[in-house]
Amino acid sequence: MFEKDCLVYLGTCIAPVGGKPGKRVLDLEWRLAGGDFKRESLAHGDFKLVELRDGAHAEAVLKPARGVDVGGGPGVPVHRKLRGGVVGLVLDARGRRPFAPPVERTAQVQAARTWSDALAVYPETS
Repeated sequence: MFEKDCLVYLGTCIAPVGGKPGKRVLDLEWRLAGGDFKRESLAHGDFKLVELRDGAHAEAVLKPARGVDVGGGPGVPVHRKLRGGVVGLVLDARGRRPFAPPVERTAQVQAARTWSDALAVYPETS
């Protein structure tokens, strides 16, 4: 009951580990159940939201850059099944070891605004 009535599945998050600022860290290719093929590239520091509706599934190939790990070891491509959710598919290449948001207050505010805009946390209404 808890799992069916209390939890909301937000979606899949892909968060590569490694890479250098501004350099490519990941090429991602996926095919939706309906046959649509999509492709996306990420550079270190990118943070994106890709639509993958709740309940949708996709077969994906994640091809990390040399030294970048997406679950199979540094530089090793992996095949995964992605699951959509309420949010969608989050691609987070901001880094993990350690995660270091900007130190300066104005830069912190700008970074938080950029990240919330990327996820459409507060969508514009007309």
